[in-house]
Amino acid sequence: MRTRVVVTGLGVVSPIGVGKNVFWKNLIKGRSGISKLSVFDTKLSRTHVAGEIKNPILTKEHPKKRRTTRFLLKAVTLAERDSKIDLSSYDPLQVSMITGSGKVDIRFVEEMNEKKIVTGRRRINPEDLFSVITKNPPIIVARKLGIGGINLAIATACSAGNYAIGYGLDLLRQGKSKVVFCSGVDVLIQSMFEGFNRLFATTTDKIRPFDKNRSGTTLGEGAATLILERLDDALARGARIYAEVLGYGLSCDAFSLTIPSKDGMKKVMERAIRNSGIKVEDIDHINCHGTGTVNNDKFEALAIREIFKERADKIYATAIKSMLGHTVGAASIIEAASCCLSIRDGIIPPTINYETPDPECNLRIVANKAKKAKVSVVMNNSFAFGGNNACVIFRKPEKSWNK
Repeated sequence: MRTRVVVTGLGVVSPIGVGKNVFWKNLIKGRSGISKLSVFDTKLSRTHVAGEIKNPILTKEHPKKRRTTRFLLKAVTLAERDSKIDLSSYDPLQVSMITGSGKVDIRFVEEMNEKKIVTGRRRINPEDLFSVITKNPPIIVARKLGIGGINLAIATACSAGNYAIGYGLDLLRQGKSKVVFCSGVDVLIQSMFEGFNRLFATTTDKIRPFDKNRSGTTLGEGAATLILERLDDALARGARIYAEVLGYGLSCDAFSLTIPSKDGMKKVMERAIRNSGIKVEDIDHINCHGTGTVNNDKFEALAIREIFKERADKIYATAIKSMLGHTVGAASIIEAASCCLSIRDGIIPPTINYETPDPECNLRIVANKAKKAKVSVVMNNSFAFGGNNACVIFRKPEKSWNK
């Protein structure tokens, strides 16, 4: 039998709250975290709003850190505290950190050039320099916490968080780690914001996943961490268990940088189901990728319908990007945290701004208000630009695991 792996800690940094409790409270209330951007000037842009994190606590706690490192460090430390794990009791080489991201805070490069030109300043903080490289915020965080095992950054953008969970699952099943911090992080930067605007991927309206009148996504920022452990180890230390990680699937469309592929989406979901050892009848909730763009939502809905057929009418589907915006490298890991909390509480957060059903998106959408429901097995979908797809499946823990 395969080694069973469970989630024992959650840490969330999001536009609707820092910490899993405030995040979850606002998520199930349908609170929007979309607001006018203040982190950079948008007066020449098509759009002017995003899911920006404006919580002053993060700046006060780590005033000298770049935003990417600040968000990631907070998410990791929140998860560590939530899990009640004592890292000092582990061999540091047995504790690993896998972090997904899509971009880094390159504003430092602009600031550095400006300081050199205007002030003649040449000395810099090495942490500032290395923070613009995708792999280095996780290294800075690992150094702070004494995480001495495998430290890997995965740059598959919108699916990176799910990739991190899949890699962490493999490390535990292969006996290469005893504890894995699976994270995702991304920040709002002007170049990416303008790029999405010029691709016309962003909406000048509200982000409306699966709605007939959807017209694009809205960007966001954030971070989240799931702590994964082997079931036996978690039970031995009396850990609270949120969910079991059953398996995952990966696929690459090998098709287009920007146009999604229904076949690629279908393939990754089928692989996740097969690798998890379950049947389509077992799944009762899908946390959709649901970006609010016309083709992504249509193809995701069609792929789900082709896999689940009439069973799709009984599966609750939601898209929480409607409240957070598209947080890119943090998206699927924040959504994974939502999956775990749905399993814990039997509540599915809503897809807000859903007003007009689209016949091409024929799913059982949880519209505008959270839904109390039996949540035993959840699928978490993520589909990235370039066709890097990842899907993770979680299951409700057995009652005897949480005494």
